[in-house]
Amino acid sequence: MSGADQSLRPLLAQLKAAERLATVREPVDPMTDLAAVALKIREERGRASLFENVKDAEGWRVAAQCLADRAGWSLALGHSAASLLPTLCGRLGKIEQIEIARATAPAASQNLGLDLPIPHAAERDSGPQMVAVAIAQDPVTGRDCLGLTRHRWLSDGHFSVQNLCPSLQKIRQAHRTAGTPMPLALVSGVHPAVLLAAALGTWMPTDLALAGSLMGEPVRVFRGAHDLLLPADAEFVLEGDISAYETCDPGLLGTVFGTYQEEHRSPVFVQHNSSQRADPIFHALHLGGPGDYAGALCLAAEILMAQHIRNIEGGIDFIDISCLPETGGLVVVLKLRARMEGQAKTALMGALSGIANWAKFAIAVDEDVDIQDLRDVFWSSASRTHAEKDVGMIDGLRALVSDLASPLDTESGERLATRWFIDSTMPPLSQAKAREDFARAIPKNLSETDLADFLPKA
Repeated sequence: MSGADQSLRPLLAQLKAAERLATVREPVDPMTDLAAVALKIREERGRASLFENVKDAEGWRVAAQCLADRAGWSLALGHSAASLLPTLCGRLGKIEQIEIARATAPAASQNLGLDLPIPHAAERDSGPQMVAVAIAQDPVTGRDCLGLTRHRWLSDGHFSVQNLCPSLQKIRQAHRTAGTPMPLALVSGVHPAVLLAAALGTWMPTDLALAGSLMGEPVRVFRGAHDLLLPADAEFVLEGDISAYETCDPGLLGTVFGTYQEEHRSPVFVQHNSSQRADPIFHALHLGGPGDYAGALCLAAEILMAQHIRNIEGGIDFIDISCLPETGGLVVVLKLRARMEGQAKTALMGALSGIANWAKFAIAVDEDVDIQDLRDVFWSSASRTHAEKDVGMIDGLRALVSDLASPLDTESGERLATRWFIDSTMPPLSQAKAREDFARAIPKNLSETDLADFLPKA
């Protein structure tokens, strides 16, 4: 075990060293400016943000847009962009956590201040909202259970609860049946591997042992209230419970898809104990548009989709996948080598039907296409797609409740989507001659050309 800090801080140091972190020292108001400044810094400068002068939040710093893309995750987890996905797919095991004394846990070093710098993210939001790693204990197995949850601040110590994952919903139902509050902890500023494990919890049961496997070393934990084991290096921890029956109407809130949703009858989290690190950093996982929340969910979906697609037809020559954070993961791009006719379409069907089943639009491309560059993806769609045979649609599939473009079924109360795909791959490897006609026309010596030989030094 390395003993390194298992929080967001090592990533901030790496981003700074790579000149990918903008430090904002001018005053910023989390209710009016912070989300906009962070998004503009990412879109116009390609950098994450660290705010050092946050209004009405003395002693706090705020970090944002750190994990919104594959490059940020590569830095955070210590792998190249090319090796990140296969490495994480091979780490879906368990490394049991190591418990340390509460007195030595940085996350419990002092009581939490009252004024969390929760940003008001989208302009029509009914109030400030945050994302946290939620931790509860399964009453049957006794193991911890992780999920990513959204919370609108209601009043001192009270938060709405949105996006309880299936595992956490099951625990809540058990407590509701017994008529007892559900013990819960909300933690923030954790190591990105813990955040990723919680994002995987959107579709599969996850715990801190999985986070340790993704990290490559045990997660250090301390024992909190209700006997919950909590990440020792988190920036802050809120300990409390979800009321057995009380609900609230949080109102209009921005979602990970960049649209709004009216929230009704949400559970209420009541905070009883809280603690923080010295010199705490609030990790603002931006809501209402692309940001770290979408980045975590999309990487988690990529891991699960990649595993599923690789096993189709006894094994497909799958290269990479991109769930676009800007679309909340609803759009997926696959890169593969189709060996036989129809294999690309089979992979596309797999992307739309696996465990991570949010996606409603999938595109397949060849190995010469950069799936992180939408210009390249749509060049492929324009030049290698015959709509009559390469576009498919499947009607009547369940959609996310926040996918407002999909109609609402009045009987079931669920939204039903049309999932569709575009196969923009060349003819398969079995048709070598036909593939030659789709070769990309590029200048001579493009890969060997070094502009330093032709331009003065900057």
